[in-house]
Formats: sequence, structure tokens, C-alpha cells
Amino acid sequence: MTNQDPSTPVAHCVRKFKKQIGAFKSQFPRNKQAERSVLIAFSGGISSTALLDLAVSGLAPREGQHEPVIWKLIVAFITEDGNDLDLCWINERYPNVLVRKISIDSIFDYSSSTYSLTYSNNAIHYCSLLRSSFRSVSSLLLSIPSESARIDIHRYIRQNLLLAIAKQEECCGIFWGDSRTRLASKVLENTANGRGYSLPWEVGICVEMQKALYFVRPMRDIVLEEMREYLTECNLPFSVNREPCGRPTISRLASDYFAKLEGEYPSLVGAVVRTAGKLAFPPETKIYRCGICGMPKEDDAGEWLAAITVNEPAPEEASLKYVERVNTGHEDTFTTCYGCLVALRDCKDLLWPVIENIWVY
Repeated sequence: MTNQDPSTPVAHCVRKFKKQIGAFKSQFPRNKQAERSVLIAFSGGISSTALLDLAVSGLAPREGQHEPVIWKLIVAFITEDGNDLDLCWINERYPNVLVRKISIDSIFDYSSSTYSLTYSNNAIHYCSLLRSSFRSVSSLLLSIPSESARIDIHRYIRQNLLLAIAKQEECCGIFWGDSRTRLASKVLENTANGRGYSLPWEVGICVEMQKALYFVRPMRDIVLEEMREYLTECNLPFSVNREPCGRPTISRLASDYFAKLEGEYPSLVGAVVRTAGKLAFPPETKIYRCGICGMPKEDDAGEWLAAITVNEPAPEEASLKYVERVNTGHEDTFTTCYGCLVALRDCKDLLWPVIENIWVY
């Protein structure tokens, strides 16, 4: 990228990107030469396309300066039903960038086993299937009655697949194209979905999700319209991703709300993101992980859900059996966060691919 007038959208985005990427680069020693790989979560949309171009220029060696770390960029694009893109332009424009296209159904190739999950008595119970021909994420999602819950769980399937690829490629970080607008909507969306506990990990600029592997959000201070102007000025192609029309979902309502608010009161959107960025990580030394989404979780999600659920009480015998299972650590209880408990509480016999060790800290 050539030098730009500091008042242009390109210079503006470059400046903000470099400011945020510094937190990630500072994690690595500068006194030894090394090559490190970074995975870029790419959808072909406005944010991820701008992220790719900024990462190529922002992590490139600066002229006349010694850079101890050589960055290898890997673009990961997940294909789904009706969602595929021609990415040849990436290889033509950035010959040193590796491009990987992965079907979302390959999550089953990375899984070591498949569990049949059932919600009962404020807990997810499972039985392990020795063999399963179940290979379709779209069919898996249809087992979830709520559309909002499907969108919620779908996001974590994609995240776990990208994490598995990052570990396979020995990456030290995954770059996400979350704009300020997107992060603000994520705060509202996650809170509404019962995922407030994991917000520090969901919106942090540079978060160590497991040892020596970071989730990085260098676009946090850039709004979506600024990215659009950046792509136009750089003559970069992009697609516009929209949820299919239908009943309103939590995700769509949150996105539409902050997109409108961004145009009228941009400072309020920035205030939401800055406030969420100040959320402290829990003081526990041990991090509990959800067996579904993989995110850090509270250690008493089932008890909390039971305490706030207003329903007819379960039969006494069933309640006693549930208490006995919890107290004895019965092996058929799946470790689940509150958000996933809420998302899956109407599910029966949901087949879930289990990927061992991707969340080992």
C-alpha cells in the first residue's frame, strides 16, 4: 500500500489498525528471529476484506527497519450451503498469503467422537456414539427449534472449526474483522443470549484464549462505513452478508439497532464498546470451559438456571436423581455454560461433534 494523505479513509483505517495490532505484536520477543502464523477469519464481507488488506500491509516488514518476526498469513474461508466465493483474487493480489477453503461440515473430520445431547432438569446429558453417519451441520442446526438459538450455536461451530484449523497450522493468533458496530451489537446479543459471563473474551482486543494462541480484534475502533470507504478507495471486492428474511432474531435486531444508532449517535456506540472492554476477567485461577461453545463459563450454570426458571416443579423422584447425578459427577452430564443451556433447552437427541483438546489451556 502506498503512502496516503492522512485525511483519507485509507490512512484513517491504517492508523487505527496499527494502534490495536501493537498489543498483539508485543506478546512476542523482539530479540529472536522467528516466523509466526496468523489465521484470518474471512467471510468475503466488508470487515474481513478490509482486515485482510490491513493485515498484509500492517504486518509486512517496514522499509529500512529490522523486524524480528516474519508473519505468515493464512486466510480461512468456511463454505456452507449456498455460500461460496471465488477467492482467486486474493492469490493474485497477495501472492504470499495462503488461502484455505473449508467446508463447515469438516467439523466432523476434526471431531474425535459424536455425542447425542439431551436437555433435562437444567443440564445437558449425553451418550457417546461409537459410529455416526451424521455429517451435516445444517441438519444439526435444524434440531434446534429456536432460530435465534440456531444462529447463536452456528457462530460457535464456525469458531471451533477455525480454532481447530489454527491449531493444525500452528498459528499464534486468529484475527477477527469485528468492527466497532459489530462489537456493540455482540455485547447486546450475548447479554440477551445469557452469555454475559464470557463478554471479556468475546470483545477484548487481544485475548489469550489458550496458551500462546490469541483472539485479536484489530478493527475495534473502525466503524463499518469507514471500512466500506476504505475498500472503495483501495478498489477491493466484497460481498454483503445478510441473514435471510424471516422472523426477527436477537442477532438481527441487535445488528439493525446499532447500525442505525451508528449513523445518528456514533459516540454512543463507541461508549458501549469501550465500557464492555473494561469488563474484568473473573479472578478464578482455573478456567472452566463449556463443552458446546468452548468459551469460559461459570461453574454453576445449571443451579443458576434452576433458580430462575419459573415452571412446574419436576417430579420429586426425577429431582432426586438429578441431584444425585450432579453430586456424584455422573459421567453423562455435559459441562455446559448458561448460554448454551438456554439455547439447547428445547432440544432432544442433538448430535454434537466433540473436538478433543482444542480448548486445552
